Amino acid sequence: MNKKSLGIYVHIPFCQRKCLYCDFNSYDHKNNLKETYTKALIQEIGAFCAEEYFVDSIFFGGGTPTALPLPLLDEILGAISSKFTISNDAEISCETNPGVLKDHSPLREIGFNRLSMGMQSTHDEELKKLGRIHTYDEFLVSYDNAHGVFENINIDTMFALPDQTVESWKTTLDRVKSLDPTHVSCYSLIVEEGTPFGEMELNLPQEDADREMYHMIENILSGYYKYEISNFAKPGNECKHNNKYWQLMPYIGFGCGAHSQLDNTRFSNAYDIGEYIKNPLYKDITELSKNDKISEYIFLGLRLTQGVNKQQFRKLFGQDIDSLFKDVIKKHTLAQTLISDENHIALTGRGIDISNSVMADFIL
Repeated sequence: MNKKSLGIYVHIPFCQRKCLYCDFNSYDHKNNLKETYTKALIQEIGAFCAEEYFVDSIFFGGGTPTALPLPLLDEILGAISSKFTISNDAEISCETNPGVLKDHSPLREIGFNRLSMGMQSTHDEELKKLGRIHTYDEFLVSYDNAHGVFENINIDTMFALPDQTVESWKTTLDRVKSLDPTHVSCYSLIVEEGTPFGEMELNLPQEDADREMYHMIENILSGYYKYEISNFAKPGNECKHNNKYWQLMPYIGFGCGAHSQLDNTRFSNAYDIGEYIKNPLYKDITELSKNDKISEYIFLGLRLTQGVNKQQFRKLFGQDIDSLFKDVIKKHTLAQTLISDENHIALTGRGIDISNSVMADFIL
């Protein structure tokens, strides 16, 4: 039997302190649940029917996965290794924050081969306003240690922050480039309801400054390939796991609130950590229609610089994208928000600036 490739996401919801902008499913006051949560995770992993899959990407996210004691991370990765066939070249990523670990070599010994470090800014006053637990100097110490252990490191950054200027963002990008990571993520701050930021009066950059900050990224990060709207990599270092999401490939999520997608089915776990621990095998199941999958495939594919491959679309759905979306493609090529050639449709620079409205037109 030919096995199908699969990505695995593991949600570790613990963190040392929740940031003021964070709306992720994470907790900074439930350290007493770490061992019971790990047992629930291992139970869920063990119940998955894995015979028809091989795993070529694993991503531990959160929260801050390294806030979990390393022996517990080892147990979880060991449970995955016992249950699944893992390819020799699998990408095995772990998120971490500065100052959480003094020595990153145990992570490598456990089996991780890619690290994603949350930095967000190189300015201490901006970090403080975000509610981050570290300074830039503390980040540099952590990064120096990690860089001596891991060849493949992503640095997370954020722009359009409270009181941030175009000049301060340029300084952050210049400093990041000088650190020479293999991958850089650059996200624009989104103020979400239910977060502390959602209740605060914030002095955020105007829209034109936000766009100026975004457009300068590609110029400053020369040598990096923008393969997705917010992600830049040295050639060959694109995040294999995230590409699975953007290309609608099969993935399974373990942990509280984790989502999975296999074939025409999407399912999610109990969101609340307590409910998840009580029943880690509970799944909220949604059957996806063909139209659901088509719309999502385009919506996610347009985030990629290469856009949506027309031949791949025809292979997956048995329809020609130019015929199915003739009027939409014509509208946006005339508006110069979309490029359409023989092989792809992709957003232009102008299209990226209004990407949500362009993508919305492809919803069936």
